[in-house]
Amino acid sequence: MSDYEIVTGKRMNEVKAKEHEFPSTRTDRILDASIDNFDKILDLAFDIVEMGKMKIQTDAIIRKMGEDRKYLLAEAEAYVMKKQSDTDQMVEKMNFIKDMMNQFYKHNDNKISGDEFSKIMCDIVKEIGNL
Repeated sequence: MSDYEIVTGKRMNEVKAKEHEFPSTRTDRILDASIDNFDKILDLAFDIVEMGKMKIQTDAIIRKMGEDRKYLLAEAEAYVMKKQSDTDQMVEKMNFIKDMMNQFYKHNDNKISGDEFSKIMCDIVKEIGNL
């Protein structure tokens, strides 16, 4: 005879019940939870689809912005080159007038005034520019 008796407690019965739960009971719970929350599942699926659409739109916008950036850079470079060319032409014209004025003052025997010569030279340079 033993002085101790083993008694099965309530807690032990709950653990054993969970261990012996049938798989179909678990499946039924998952199915019931899915049915009960179907509206939320549909909302999540809709949100996922909308996020996918937004990602596609965002990618397209980013690609377009990259193309626009390249176009703007090329346009800016062309503008700078044109302005540089215009500036170079203007400097060339001014140097031409300066050289002609130097020659005028060097070789003029007061036959015509400096203003008259300057006007003639400016007209010539304008005509050269129109060609």
